[in-house]
Amino acid sequence: MKRLAVILTIILAVIFVTLSLCDRKSDYNAERLLYKAIKRENVISMNPDVAPPKLVSSVEHSLKKIITRFPESSTVKMAYIKLIELYIHNKDFDKTLSILDEMLERYSNDKALLVRTLYTKASVYELMGQWDNALKLLNTLKDEHADTPLGLQVPLYIAGYYKKTGNTQAMDKAIDAAVSYYKNLREKYKGTALGYASSSLLVQTCLNSGNYETAGELVSSIIDEYPAQASVAQQLPYVEIIFVRELKQQERAIALYENALGKIRDERLKKALETRISALKKSITKETPEPSAKPEPVKE
Repeated sequence: MKRLAVILTIILAVIFVTLSLCDRKSDYNAERLLYKAIKRENVISMNPDVAPPKLVSSVEHSLKKIITRFPESSTVKMAYIKLIELYIHNKDFDKTLSILDEMLERYSNDKALLVRTLYTKASVYELMGQWDNALKLLNTLKDEHADTPLGLQVPLYIAGYYKKTGNTQAMDKAIDAAVSYYKNLREKYKGTALGYASSSLLVQTCLNSGNYETAGELVSSIIDEYPAQASVAQQLPYVEIIFVRELKQQERAIALYENALGKIRDERLKKALETRISALKKSITKETPEPSAKPEPVKE
């Protein structure tokens, strides 16, 4: 639970930083109120269990004041985020859900904020032990927002939840569902950024289920289908994990590395790859037993 709360706080912080780069024409008074509220909220977040109630109340009051007085400024979005963060730190989940619902209605046309708000709400339900409610929201993200990083990762997240809770039967079903989901997107959006992302997540799903052979075949296909240097470079760690560490098939790793060499322009990466190929070839040579000498004929 603590780990999830930390992850949730990081997500909220990312949203806050993003919003802080937006419209700088916000009312000066709202900016000043927000700055003071953030300073006090940071004190609370260091140790929320012992934070003075008056301090918590003052921060809550300031943030709500911004929301009601400056509804059209970008500052109000930041105030929402910090208010949610405050409630989560204090485990006041009912208030958190109420604010999240308000945001979902208010910012329904802001896709990036909408998706993160849905994910945050699902995470809050998970913190509350209400997985069924969390799952409904996660499925909404998966089905309606597959073109976003958070929506795309939902199937893996669901499988990971069941693994974490020890529900192996549900985990197996979730993995099968994830494979089907990513396969469909991979084929539907082949040659696009979404096609590449879903292909990589399909590899990750196969790895998580121990299906290394299928994962390896996918990596080989991805390197050919998406020959851009950045895409190829991202697949190289999978080559090492699958063919060298798990399948012990150095020859296949060498073949893929040599294929990748022709698609890479960066000299440092090329050199590193050439060094790795050389090392793998040497390891194969060492493992190959010397041919046994023919026995001398027995003299009569």
